[in-house]
Amino acid sequence: MDTKKLLAISKKARQERKQEKEKRRQEKLQAVENEEEIVEEMLKNQPIKVREKRETRSSSEGNDGQIEKAQDRLEVLKKIEEFEREGKFDVDVEEDPPTIVLTPENIDYLREKMSSKIKRIFANEMGERFLDNLLKNNKLIIKQVNGIENLNKVKTGALITCNHFNPFDCFTVEKVFRMSENEKDKRLYKVIREGNYTNFPGLYGFFFRNCDTLPLSSNKRTMVNFMKAVDTILQKGDYILIYPEQSMWWNYRKPKPLKNGAFKLAARNNVPVIPIFITMEDSKLIGEDGFNIQEYTINVEEPIYPDEKLTEKENTEIMKQKKKMTSTGFLLLITIVLFFVMYAAGMVIFADKGFAKPQMFLNLFVSNAGLLVISCGLTIVMITGGIDISVGSVTALVCMVMADLMENKGVSAYVAVLAALLIGLAFGIVQGFLVTYMGIQPFIVTLAGMFFGRGMTAIISTDMISIKNEVFLKWANYRFYMPFGSTNKKGKFIPAYIPPTVVIAIIVVLIIAVLLKYFKFGRKLYAIGGNRQSALMMGLDVKKTMFRAYVLDGFLAGLGGFLFCLNSCAGFVEQAKGLEMDAISSAVIGGTLLSGGVGTPIGSLFGVLIKGTISSLITAQGTLSSWWVRIVLSALLCFFIVIQSVLASAKKKK
Repeated sequence: MDTKKLLAISKKARQERKQEKEKRRQEKLQAVENEEEIVEEMLKNQPIKVREKRETRSSSEGNDGQIEKAQDRLEVLKKIEEFEREGKFDVDVEEDPPTIVLTPENIDYLREKMSSKIKRIFANEMGERFLDNLLKNNKLIIKQVNGIENLNKVKTGALITCNHFNPFDCFTVEKVFRMSENEKDKRLYKVIREGNYTNFPGLYGFFFRNCDTLPLSSNKRTMVNFMKAVDTILQKGDYILIYPEQSMWWNYRKPKPLKNGAFKLAARNNVPVIPIFITMEDSKLIGEDGFNIQEYTINVEEPIYPDEKLTEKENTEIMKQKKKMTSTGFLLLITIVLFFVMYAAGMVIFADKGFAKPQMFLNLFVSNAGLLVISCGLTIVMITGGIDISVGSVTALVCMVMADLMENKGVSAYVAVLAALLIGLAFGIVQGFLVTYMGIQPFIVTLAGMFFGRGMTAIISTDMISIKNEVFLKWANYRFYMPFGSTNKKGKFIPAYIPPTVVIAIIVVLIIAVLLKYFKFGRKLYAIGGNRQSALMMGLDVKKTMFRAYVLDGFLAGLGGFLFCLNSCAGFVEQAKGLEMDAISSAVIGGTLLSGGVGTPIGSLFGVLIKGTISSLITAQGTLSSWWVRIVLSALLCFFIVIQSVLASAKKKK
C-alpha cells in the first residue's frame, strides 16, 4: 500500500474519532440540559407542592388552629426515645437510601471532565438560590454566628469538622463559609456517604451528586481516588467539611465517639482542623410538619494545627483530643490555685500553731465531710439550672430525727440511719415532683422545703438532744490511721487519722464525678442545663431527668445529714443553719454556673476546702470574729460570679 492511501486512511480515522468524540460531548451536554430541565421543573413546582401540602394540613387542623404533627416525624422522635433508653448511640435514627457501590469510573472527584464542570457550576448556582430561598422563607433560621474570625485567619487548606444532627447542617456551614473573607478564593467541599451520592432522590440527590461533594465508597479503588482528591484539594488551599461522628445524631453533646478520619486527613496534609459546633433551639414559628422551626447558633472554634515534629499517627490522636481551655477549666484552675496559695500562706504564717502538720490538712475533710456530700448534691441540681436551699434544714431535721429515735424511742443506730436516708429521699421526691412535673420555680419549692424542715425540727424538740447510743458513738469515734503524721513536743510520733465520714465523702465525690462524666444520666444533665429546648428537641426526657436529679440531691442531703450528725453527735433546732449557703457558695467557687450546664464535683470539693481553709485561718489568727469566715466567703463568691459573667460576655462577643 502506498503512502497516499495510508495518509487517507489515517485522515479518515482521525475524522471518525473526532466525530465520535463530538457525539459523546453532545450526548453529555444533552444529559446536563435534561437534568437542568428536571431541576428547573422541580423548583417551579415546589411552591405548588408546598401550597398543596398546606391545604392538606389545614383540613386536619383542630378548632384551635394547630397544625397536626407529621406522623413520620413523630415516629422518628419515638425511635429516638427508644434508642436513648437503650443507649444505642451508634445506631442511625433514620435509614439511609439503598447504596450502590461507587466504582472509579462513576465519579470525577476533581471535576476534570467538561460535563462535570458544567454540572458543578449549575448545581452550585441552584444550591445558592435554594439556600437563599430557605432563609428568606424562614425554613432555615440562623440566629447567631460566633467566631467567624477563626475562619478568616486560616489562609491554607483546612478540614472543617462539625456535629451533625439535622439534614440542614450542610446548608448552615455553607452559609457560614460564604460569610467569611475566604469565600472568594476558596471552595468548600463536603464529604458525604456513598448512598447519598448514588441513590438519593429528587433535588437533594442532584445537590449530593454535583455540589462539590466527595462521596465515600465501599470500593477500595474508588477510595484511592478519594484520598488523592482530598490531598489535591487541601494542598491547593481549599476547605473540606467532614462529620467526625460519621452519621447524623440528635445529641449535640456528643455521647457518640469521634472517628479518626478527619484528623488523620489533616495530619496527613499538615493542615489545621477548624471545629464548628452547632446548637439548635425552637423558634416561635411552626413549620408545615406541625413542629417548631429550629434556630441555629453556629460556633466557629479556633483552628487546631498539627505539630510538624510529630508523626501522622501522633498528630491524629492529639488533634482529635485537643481542646482549648474552656471557661469551666479556667474557673476550676483558679479555684485549685487559690486553695493551694491560701493553704501555703497559712503554713508559713501560722507554722507555730500546727498549720503545717498533716492532721491540720486532713481536718479540712474531717470537719466538712457532710458539707462535701451535700455540695455534690447541689452541684447536680445546679447543672440542670435548678437550685435547692432546703439542704440545711434537711440536715437539721435528719440530725434531730436520728437523735430522737435513738435516745427517746430506743431505736437502733441502723434504723436511725435508714430513717435519715428516707427523709432525704422524701424531700427529693416531693420537691423534684413539684419542680419538674408541676412547673413551680425551684427557689419557691425549696424555700418551702427549708421552712418545713426547720419547723419539723422544732416540733420534734426545742431542746438539744445528745446522742449516747453506743453503736453510733463507736462509728463517730472510729479512726483510720495514716502511715504519716507529726511529732509532739516530747518527740513522740503521732499518726494522722481520718474518720469514716471522710472515707464516705470521698467515695461519694468519686462516684458522682464518674456518673456525670461517663454515664448517660450525666450527659443528659449537662444537655438540659446547657439548653433545655435543644434537649427536648433531641428527644431527651427532660422532666424525668430533672426529677431524678432532685431525688439524688435529696438522698445526698440525707446522707450528708448523717455524716454531719456523726461529727456533732447531737440534734438541735439551730443546727446546720446557713449550711445551704455554704454548699451553694462551695459549688459556685468550684466552677458550677448558676445558669446551669457547667459544673463538676471535683470543683465543689476544692470549693469546700477553700471554705475550710478560711475558717482555719480565722481560727488560727485568734482575734477575729467567726463572722469573718462568712465575709471572706461572700467576697470570694462575688469574685467568682463576676468572673463567670465576664467569661460569658466574652464568649457571646466572639
